[in-house]
Amino acid sequence: MSTYNYAKPLYCFVVINFQDRLETDVQSNLDEADQLRTETNDTRFRIEDLMADIERMAQDAEAKLVQLEQPVGFNYDSYEVLDNPSGGLRPLLFNEIRLDFRYATPNPQGLIFFVENTDSQEVIALQIVNGQLMFEFNNANEVLRLFSKAELCSNCWFRVIATR
Repeated sequence: MSTYNYAKPLYCFVVINFQDRLETDVQSNLDEADQLRTETNDTRFRIEDLMADIERMAQDAEAKLVQLEQPVGFNYDSYEVLDNPSGGLRPLLFNEIRLDFRYATPNPQGLIFFVENTDSQEVIALQIVNGQLMFEFNNANEVLRLFSKAELCSNCWFRVIATR
């Protein structure tokens, strides 16, 4: 009588099946890791391009800021007219003036800043009158004029913050 041992072939089948699944899982994980590496590299290159664009924009903004911080000089009879940047589509609302200025004349008189809303007749102005700084604005059909107590001197810089 011969005896057959069926456990060994079954065991071998289970081990081979496990090895096949393990190889498939490992290959799947390697493929996924390769895909993630490719996506990561692509993302890194996009980020580097975006960072280069941001650095260029920051340099451009810095150059424009330097230009904005340059003082503007006017003769006693000169002026600058600026239009509403929105093209008149919406009204400009000014409640505050912030500026630095210096004058170089022995007889200080003149308009420094003036804004007018022609629709509502609102006005904000900053000017030197008889050697004093005057802030003028209208409030509910009434014109208000406020004079600074600070002494003005020729060739001195002044920082003005005026709020209505």
